[in-house]
Amino acid sequence: MATDLNNLAQLLRATNRLEEAEPLMRRHVVIFRTFGERTGYRHPRMYAAVRNYLGLLAAMGVPREEVIPKVMEASGLSPAQVTEALMGMMSDE
Repeated sequence: MATDLNNLAQLLRATNRLEEAEPLMRRHVVIFRTFGERTGYRHPRMYAAVRNYLGLLAAMGVPREEVIPKVMEASGLSPAQVTEALMGMMSDE
């Protein structure tokens, strides 16, 4: 289900339907957070999902000071972990 949500969100993003993509991508991240809460293990694709969500929020023009709290809420990651994902995303460019 998480993969399907991500695929649809990516399609919406590619067609510039960013507002429609955001709740799907957020849910994708929440599913991985829930996996971690229930199993005690971080999902191996959690950081990829977070980077996708960060990229979408940036494309939407969400101010940086609002991005980290939004991603923290969806992912359950600490500010340092979200910043690490953000830095990883920037080094990929």
